[in-house]
Amino acid sequence: MEYVEWAAGFFDGEGCISFKGGAGGKYAGRYVHLIVEQKDRRPLDRLQTLFGGNIYAGTNKWRWSIQQKDLVRKALTLMLPHLTVKRERALVGLERLTLVYPRESRQEKMSKT
Repeated sequence: MEYVEWAAGFFDGEGCISFKGGAGGKYAGRYVHLIVEQKDRRPLDRLQTLFGGNIYAGTNKWRWSIQQKDLVRKALTLMLPHLTVKRERALVGLERLTLVYPRESRQEKMSKT
């Protein structure tokens, strides 16, 4: 449990909750991503051990990212009781993850072009 508390504090100060997807309208922001960038990879390795996700090398920095819906939900749910700064955004993220979006068929997509 103490690792989740550490992760929540670290994420609260260094992390980002990003909403992506959709060009606007009712499906805008349907994907929730968690991101932390650091010069030192070690705390990102710890986040990855706790919650999964991937670590990518950038120019003079590392990036930990979770995009898979179930992993994002798990991480936000575990960290939520310990978040302060990102608490409201985490609640919005969890709400968006529970919304069900209809999937367009290929034929519907083709008819729009």
